[in-house]
Parts: sequence; C-alpha cells; structure tokens
Amino acid sequence: MRDRGLKIVLWIAGVGWGSSIFMVVAPWSCVETCADMLGFGALPTGPAVVYGMRVMSAVSVFVGAYFIVLATNPRAYVPFLNLAIGGLMFVGLAALVAGAISNVPPLWYLGDGLSCWIMGFLLFIWRPRPQVAPLPAN
Repeated sequence: MRDRGLKIVLWIAGVGWGSSIFMVVAPWSCVETCADMLGFGALPTGPAVVYGMRVMSAVSVFVGAYFIVLATNPRAYVPFLNLAIGGLMFVGLAALVAGAISNVPPLWYLGDGLSCWIMGFLLFIWRPRPQVAPLPAN
C-alpha cells in the first residue's frame, strides 16, 4: 500500500501542478475570464502582471513534471522526494499566510495551502525509509 499510495499522490501532484500549462498558453482574455469566474475579479493588465502570471504558471508546470518523474520510481529518488515534501510544506504555508493577509477568497488559499500540506504529509508517511545494514557481530 505504501508504494502504491506514494505513487498515486505523486501523480495527483504532478497532474495538478502540470495543469498550469493552460495558463502559459491561453489567450489573456481567457485568463481574465477564468480569474473572474473563480472569484478574483478583474486582473490588472500591465505587462508585469501578464509576465508574472505566465512565468509563475511555467514554474508550476516544471514542478508538475518533477512530481511525475518522482512517481515513476520514488525509491530511486528518495533525496528528491524529501525535497518535494519540504517544498510542498513550504508552498502550503506560503499560500496560507499570503492568502490570509491579501484578501484572497478563503476557498482559494485554504484549497491551495491545505492540499499542499495533505499531500506533503501523505508523502512523508509513505516515503521509503533508508535501509540500515545491521552492524557486524564481533
């Protein structure tokens, strides 16, 4: 169950983060419509906002690919899995704090922050443990 659960959570994280590819390639009018439908209201249209949104989305796609690579063989990538666990916990905390202080609808920052923490916790408890060889008898 451990390995299967680990792989499932990694695939969910990979697909979830990777779905940001839409925001990299979608026309800006589409991005604005999505933001409005999701309760963010009108987005500013300055070049820095457009650039920031596109780059942030591209980084999210990269993170999704990272999780998918980990899902292929988590036992082979234990140090990188531990980095992913710490990263999820950090991003979750950042989402909770930043969302709470910036008037983002609670559904958004709670959804982002708690999903990162839940996935990070599941990966933590299911991560492969290092195998320690017994000490030789004297």
